[in-house]
Amino acid sequence: MIRYVLLEKVNIENANAFNNITVGIPAITGFMGFAHALERKLKAKGGTIKISGVGLEFHEYELKGYKNKEGQYVTTFPLPGSIPGLNEKKLDAHIMNQAYIDLNMSFVLAVEGSHIDTSICKSIKVAVETLRIAGGIIRSYKAVRLMDTLADIPYGYFLTCRQDVLNDAVGNDMLDKMIHALQQDNTLIPIAIGFKALSEVGHVEGQRDLEKDHCFVESVFSLGGFECSKSIEDINAYLWRYKTGEGLYLCTINC
Repeated sequence: MIRYVLLEKVNIENANAFNNITVGIPAITGFMGFAHALERKLKAKGGTIKISGVGLEFHEYELKGYKNKEGQYVTTFPLPGSIPGLNEKKLDAHIMNQAYIDLNMSFVLAVEGSHIDTSICKSIKVAVETLRIAGGIIRSYKAVRLMDTLADIPYGYFLTCRQDVLNDAVGNDMLDKMIHALQQDNTLIPIAIGFKALSEVGHVEGQRDLEKDHCFVESVFSLGGFECSKSIEDINAYLWRYKTGEGLYLCTINC
């Protein structure tokens, strides 16, 4: 049995907007990690559910930044409380390579289980208050409720994967193709969708958890686009899911 739970209009403060080579929407793994942590919380309370897909609907966002002495708006931040060195006269010479974003968004959770009713919403409300999303703090949310029809979804824009555009773009490597695609269509955004293995799975000297296998990885990027909630006919086409194999750990929507 699959039911859809709507976590409506969640206000997230200071989510991580830096993804190795891009600044913008947090990595999809950050959102999926929130759903996985939520599932584990529910199972710890005796639940037998599985969250098999996550829809990401955006309502508002604000990318944090500051104006430097030239009046330019940049998305790196002065390091608070830092002490200038002997040859440094200004505190703002210190910057940290990090960017943050405030988000107002809704989540559509595909929940699988033998018996799913309104009690699952009450359990999610309790669990959500103890979690973060993409490193950001959950300040508030409007409601947690079961979805009966697509009309239950508030107005907004669902993030979807546009790997097809990236595949067709011109370039010598994937970064060239991404830049070319973004120049051709300014409605697209770069997104981090997972990881690619750089080493064999096993153990390495000095790893933090000796009981877990270890693997060095690099980030995998794709392109994302937005679809208005009013044009959606099948919510399953907008749910992000895990895809693994051949050294890849990805979050995809038919990417």
